[in-house]
Formats: sequence, structure tokens, C-alpha cells
Amino acid sequence: MAQSARDAALRLSWRKCGDDGHWCSFFDLNLDGGSLAKGGVYVIWAEDADSSCKKAVYVGQGKPVADCIARHRKEAVITRHRRSGRVLRVTWAAVKKEQRGGVEHFLAQALKPLEGGPVVGRRPDTGEPAMVGEGRHRGSRARRSTVCRSAPDANEGGA
Repeated sequence: MAQSARDAALRLSWRKCGDDGHWCSFFDLNLDGGSLAKGGVYVIWAEDADSSCKKAVYVGQGKPVADCIARHRKEAVITRHRRSGRVLRVTWAAVKKEQRGGVEHFLAQALKPLEGGPVVGRRPDTGEPAMVGEGRHRGSRARRSTVCRSAPDANEGGA
């Protein structure tokens, strides 16, 4: 008997760094090649230096994930969470384009990141995710869509 789409579970393989499998440093992660060249979802979080007191900062999606992380390294709204002994970490998982929005929405609802808001629907003009508070003036804390855009890719259909 075929499994219904509603009952299907999506298993993600969250990436770690180094031979010991530690969570990756947001600022020190080498963004060249590998799984970061694929499309997927990612989570940025802040934690104390002893790995205690963790809080999600941002949940996003895009292709390639490396370009998204590079962009966030330049955004004060993200980098300001590295302060007073706190470090920023990042992990990502390859996810097919057609599943990224749903995975990102689930993660945003579950993790309640400090920056941005959960996806609440799709823009009628583009079909891209629309965020809570989207459309507010530039100075607001609401973020634009988490879809990270870079150069068009002929292979966009896959992860």
C-alpha cells in the first residue's frame, strides 16, 4: 500500500564540521564547494562559549547555501548576536526545491528564531514565501523572504 504524502516523513541530514563532528562556526566555516553548493535549508543559532543557552537566530533556505551564509555574515541583524562570550553556529541540510518552503516553515515554527518570522503563505505575484510582517518599512525588524537568491541555475530543480 502506498504511503500518503501526509504520512510521509522527510528525514534531514544536518551537516557538522571536522573529524569530530562538531557544530560549524558561522564565521569560520569554509564556504567553498561540497554540500554548501547545493540547495537546502539552514539554521543559524547563538550559544554560550560552553555550548549552553542556545537560541535560534535565523532559519532560511536557498541555493547555493554557501551564498546565503556569506550574505548573512555581512548583516548586522545576524552578526550582532555574537557578543559577550556568545558564538554563532550554523548547520544546513540538502532539501529539494519543492520541499524547502515547507521545511523552512516547520523549522521557523518549531525554533522561533530571534530574527524574521515564520512563512505564512505565498506571494500571489511570484509564488515565493511571504513572511510575517513582510512589506513593512525598511527599518522594521521584519525580514524579507528567507529565499536566498543568487545567479539562476539550470539545475535548480534538485537539492
